[in-house]
Amino acid sequence: MIIVLKILRVVSWVLIGLVGIYYLWIFFNDIVGLFIEKKKYPSAEAKKAAVVICARNEESVIGSTIDSLNKQNYPKDLMQVFVVAHNCTDKTEEVARERGATVLVRNAPEDKTKGDALKFAIRTILDDYPGVFDFFSVLDADNVAAPDFLMEMNNALASGADAAQGFYNSKNYYETWVTELSSALWLQTMRCQSMPNSHLGLPVVMLGSGFSFKVSALDEEGWHTETITEDLEFTIQQVLKGNKLVAAPCAVFYSEQVTTLKPAFIQRKRWAIGNTECFRRYIGRIIKAIPERGINAFKIALDTLLYPILFCTAVNMVVQMAIIALTGGTFVQTVQFLAIAAAGSWLMVLPLTLIFLFKEKKNLLDNMCTVVLFPACLFLSLVFSCVSVFKRTTDWTPTVRSSNIKQEEMENNE
Repeated sequence: MIIVLKILRVVSWVLIGLVGIYYLWIFFNDIVGLFIEKKKYPSAEAKKAAVVICARNEESVIGSTIDSLNKQNYPKDLMQVFVVAHNCTDKTEEVARERGATVLVRNAPEDKTKGDALKFAIRTILDDYPGVFDFFSVLDADNVAAPDFLMEMNNALASGADAAQGFYNSKNYYETWVTELSSALWLQTMRCQSMPNSHLGLPVVMLGSGFSFKVSALDEEGWHTETITEDLEFTIQQVLKGNKLVAAPCAVFYSEQVTTLKPAFIQRKRWAIGNTECFRRYIGRIIKAIPERGINAFKIALDTLLYPILFCTAVNMVVQMAIIALTGGTFVQTVQFLAIAAAGSWLMVLPLTLIFLFKEKKNLLDNMCTVVLFPACLFLSLVFSCVSVFKRTTDWTPTVRSSNIKQEEMENNE
């Protein structure tokens, strides 16, 4: 019994050390995010852009996405919109063509992920339009791009970056309490992660949509990701190549958030499993790259450690409860420990919540759901981290979208 108790206490201190170092890094980012403003890159000559939209049965929303691109403050002869109709059974292809997009049809039921669609689209574009485009911009079928989105992306890439992440905002921020929390999560990611990292000269993680990259950033084979989180995997590949990834916070785009808990849980579980899979596949290569890539490789190692670290946090809580039981603790003491841990976590996250709400000029009274529940939203990541450790793959389930809000409506809501 004594030996087991000693081992558990040693394990506990090791886990606390690992988790503590990671959270100190996050806290540092939060502080940096409090003091920086959105960076606007110097104007540059417009380059030829290929905008790629991956769509699977998106007839209800794809029209507004293409409309927002047709209204870009960008030379029309220097941009072309490509829609990948990926395993579609509705009128996505017809709606996209009516709006003037070039449609790439792919029917491959065995290839279900967005990474599969991007691999097909980018290879096709590079083969059919050799040497034509300077950069790719990737959007989801439910996105609405602000009028200066493409120009801001062009300027960010012209500044010396190989890839740039736009500013992720929400189309339906206050539709339900779930959309409010999801929207707040993206604001937190932009304000307390992407922008601070870019400000410090560290690589920024691409977030699945609203990002751009130079054609020169690709290998000869084009896009080649294998995991369900193609955005993080692409980021890791770029860092290992020594490329520069920045935030472009003035390149604003809007995305529809899921309105109920079930699809939100499915999304978060998919992200967790994909993140952990990237950790398994790449952590060895990342560590080997640290002598050459330095702090950039170390930083991307921290990004891939997110869910393993959260798993360590969850394990540490179990270890602490075991220690309580082995030292004669009661059920009441266990509950007290969990209550104290939850309250402590809430107090740690509360300043972060207030920071990004303040920086985005969000009214506190209108966002009480976020203030109260956002820490709990992050706490759920502990659960998903445990799932991700024990489940290596996930079934890809398309998210149903329906918001057909237009670009000018988003501008009026700002």
